[in-house]
Formats: sequence, C-alpha cells, structure tokens
Amino acid sequence: MRPRATVRMVTMVALAAAGAFAQTPQFAFTVTPQPAQKQFQVTLRCRGLHAAVADFEMPVWMPGYYELMNYARFVTHFQAQDDQGHSLGWAQTTPHTWRVVTEGAPEVVVRYDVAAARPFVADNSISAQGAFIASPGLFVYVKGQLADPATVTLQPPVAWHAIATGLAPVTGHPRSFRARNFDFLFDSPILLGNEQLLHFVAGGRPHTIALEDVPASISRTRIASNLQRIVEAATQMMGTVPYPRYTFLLIGHGNGGIEHLTSAAISFPGSMLTTPAGYQRWLSYVAHEYFHTFNVKRIRPLALGPFDYEAENLTHMLWVSEGLTVYYEDLLLVRAGLITPEEYLATLTHEINGFEKEPGRPYESATESSWTTWSSAYGGRSNRNTTISYYDNGAMLGALLDLAIRHDSHNAHSLDAVMRSLYRTYYLHNQRGFTDAEFRAACEAAAGHSLAEVFSYASTTAPMNYRKYFGYAGIDVTMADKSAAGATIGLATDSDPSGGLRIAAVAPSSPAARAGLRPGDVLMTVAGEPATSSSLSGFLATHQPGAMLALEFTHAGGANRTAQLTLAPRLQYTIRLQPAAHPTPVQAAILRDWLRTTLTRVP
Repeated sequence: MRPRATVRMVTMVALAAAGAFAQTPQFAFTVTPQPAQKQFQVTLRCRGLHAAVADFEMPVWMPGYYELMNYARFVTHFQAQDDQGHSLGWAQTTPHTWRVVTEGAPEVVVRYDVAAARPFVADNSISAQGAFIASPGLFVYVKGQLADPATVTLQPPVAWHAIATGLAPVTGHPRSFRARNFDFLFDSPILLGNEQLLHFVAGGRPHTIALEDVPASISRTRIASNLQRIVEAATQMMGTVPYPRYTFLLIGHGNGGIEHLTSAAISFPGSMLTTPAGYQRWLSYVAHEYFHTFNVKRIRPLALGPFDYEAENLTHMLWVSEGLTVYYEDLLLVRAGLITPEEYLATLTHEINGFEKEPGRPYESATESSWTTWSSAYGGRSNRNTTISYYDNGAMLGALLDLAIRHDSHNAHSLDAVMRSLYRTYYLHNQRGFTDAEFRAACEAAAGHSLAEVFSYASTTAPMNYRKYFGYAGIDVTMADKSAAGATIGLATDSDPSGGLRIAAVAPSSPAARAGLRPGDVLMTVAGEPATSSSLSGFLATHQPGAMLALEFTHAGGANRTAQLTLAPRLQYTIRLQPAAHPTPVQAAILRDWLRTTLTRVP
C-alpha cells in the first residue's frame, strides 16, 4: 500500500485553546534533515520576545527516560538574527543555554545544527532512508515560555514520503504540525522516511502504526489486530480512551521504548518478530509502552510533571510508574487473549526467579533504586552487585498489591480499581500528580485494610511472602534450592564493544569474587580461547564443580591479569507457581477475575 504523507494526530484541547492555534504562533520551527551530513538544520522564528535578553535552552533529559542526556553537546553553529537579518549578540551561559540580546526586535531568528547520535528512542538519528527526531534533543525553548504554542515544519528529502508523529497537523500544510505548548512538543517524537503506515480503530478512536524495517514475512494484518486487542484490553480496564488519536512508532533498530502522551516510540530488531518467543516479547514491549498512556503520562507521581528540563526530576515512585507498568504488560496480553493463562503464569514465574536471583536483591529497595536512578545509570543499575531494577522490583510489588487488594476487599476491588481511582481523582479532577502517601491511601482504601506489609517490601529488601499473596488466588508456590547440571563461577556478563565479555555482576563469595573479579572488568580469554558468551557457557556446561578454569581479564583501565578459578556447584533457587488442586470458591473467584479466565493445573 502507498504510505500516506502524514499521520494526523489531534491532542486533547479545549475549544477555547483551539482558537488560539488559529493565531500566528510565537514559536515556529523549520527542520531540514541532512542525511549526508548526519545532522539536522533547525531554524526557530520567535515573535513577542519582550525582554531585552532571552535564554534559549535545550532540555537535558527526555521525559520517560530517566537519565541526563546532555543533548546540547550535539548543537553546533548557533546564531541569532533580527527580522532584518542583522546579527544579534549571544553567549552560551551554561552547557545547555544560549543567551540572546534581542535589542527589542519584533522577531528573533535562531539557527543551529544538531548532529545525529545513535539510533535510539531517546536520541536523534538519521540515515539515507529516514530520520527519527527525539524532540527534547532537537528543539530549544525560551526560559519562562514553556506554556506557549509552537509549530514545526519539516523539509525532508524528496525521496522520503511518510511522516508519523503525535503532533497535530496544521490544516492545509501536510508537513507542518502544532503543539499547544512545549511540554507537548517535547512529548512528541517524529519519524520521517518511508515507513509503512497501518491503521485500526479501537474504542471508537483511530490508531496508526508506523512500521520500519519489519520483515515482509510478518503479517501486517496480525500486527494491527494484536495491537488493537492490547489497546482494547487497556482501555476497557480503565473505562476510557484518553486521546482523540494515537500513533505507534515502531522503529526497526536498537532495543528500547519510550512512552508519550499520544504516541509511543519502540525500537527493536525486525528479526525479533520471526520467532514465537520473540514476537511475544515484542508484544510485551508494546503493551508496556501503551499502558504508560495511563500510568505515568496521566496517572503520575507529583514529581513527574510539570517537568524541570534543566535538572533531574527525583522521585521514590518509579517502582509505581515503571514497575506496575511491567506488571500490567503481560497481564494485558492474557486479558487480550494473545497469550494463554498458563503462558502468563510461566512468564510470571520466570520473572520472579530472575528478580530473586539478582545479586543486588539484598542490598537495595524499590524506593531507593527509584531515587538513585539518575546517578546510577538508567533503571538504577550502575552496579548489579549492589543495585536492583525498579522495573523488576515494582512488577513483583504490583502483583502482591493486586492480590492483597482483591483478598482484603473480598474480591470487590483490585489494583485495576486503584488505577481508575487515581485517574479520576488526580488526573481529571485535581489535575496534578499524587504524593507517595496518596498512592498508598488509594490502595488501602480499595483494600479496606492496611497494606503495611506490601509497602514495607517497597522500602526495604525484606523477602516477599509469595506463598501468602499468590495463595489468595489459589496459586500454590513451591520454593527449592537444588543443584543443576554444569557449574558456575558466579558472574554475569555482557558483550564489550572492544571485544571480550564485560562483567556486569559478581555474586558475593563466588569463585569470581574470591579471584578478585569485579563489575566493569573485561574477560579476554576463557580456558585459552577468546572470551565469548558461548565459550564461557560452553565450558561451564561441560565441566563439573571442582574443575579449574583459567581466565585472562583486565581491570577497568588496567593491565591484563590472569586467574585460576575452581568451579562451584550451580544451585538453582527456584520458585514455581502452580494452580491449587482444590481452590476455595473465593480463591477461584479471585483467579477468574484477575486473569479473566481459569487455569489448568499441570501435573
């Protein structure tokens, strides 16, 4: 099918605000992608700058990606002129601020170039085939004027035919778009090129899917149908569709996703969709970013909006914003009929075991990792030995909260009801985020009892009582430590760009720890062979505990070292979730309402 030139997106705007868009905007951007130069040319025309000086600032981070990005480092050739083309004086007063002396000009024109970075959903990228615009990394704003509207006009190469974005189109100008304020502009990425556009309707609202680099063997009809079912499952749970239109920007490179108010950008290798397991993981990513339409974009901690674009926005509640979204991503898939209840329980079992085996599990709480993520790398994982992901921790807490509320309320309420209550109370009525105490109060109001134990799990590293809480839904929990085939040296690794295996985590008291290995070290050889994930795992799988392993490695920035390690038994701490053979009527009702179905017990 021939791609359309634009994806028409409309934001929730009151009629009075709609009239304001008919006026000449104060800020008008023109963006020219330059694939050959790997950069974007940006021109900003400003009207109504009454102050003698204006501070043009570029955000230092992107909402939804909790890491300082230092976008301004990609800006070059900054210049400022008046409406007559005369140069205006300016100085860079901070790494991300350009102070322009306006001299009372009725119009100030600012021009600058932005170099493309890595292909990623939080960065600008460009190639001969297309471009992705991460708006906080491309558009500057005038300090104190974030509430003003802006327009964006795109001037792509002739060979690029499609534009997909959450911005609303300017009538009669297919390559021009408008934002009611800079918060909305920064929350609206743009995909340009020759992506394929698919369409479906859910909840009476149009949805667009922009597909890039997805293998032709993958059914487009299946993709549209599956995403439609995800949207319907989420909006039926919440009881509303909170936007006039929505766009999925499915970008065929990298791994990651970022939620936005009327869109989501998700990057993934197209090959991921070619296997059943990969396709299911991809659906989970999509469900995660889509559910953020409610959780964090509208239901949010007080600290996450209005945003401060000049610094970190700290909160202890990312375990709620991200972790509960992880909890719902697969729950939505089972409710949408895209996976079976048995597959969901298997996925949940895998997630619990992965979380409990993390070396940092005993050292950091969900609230701590939420707070320190800005200083300890995205997701709070600078050192897996001592940190834990608020995504994983929060997902476990979400399951326990949901089941506790269902049990304590005699199955009258659930975490679903809490999400609906938060949406009504804080997003619609109070038009603000909630405090930590208000979130807890909403959960306990639904339960009708104190949830002190569950909330203590959020603020401490105490072991979670899975048997108690899953038992509320008639799920038996068995736990065992048992020896598995092969051996271990007690470390986790990632590929290193320079070659070898970079150590991500070292288990305390393990052979690796006793040999002096630590996170950040790079394994160069394993038993005399180049260090790869297959050479390491192959050796461990084919040798028994007590065998010796020779490693060559480098400490960060240091010389090569060698170590002889004695292999240890590989113990598997395993939690298994299994439907009870004879659930009580209350347990059966909770399970049925939780998963919207029943489960088959596996012998």
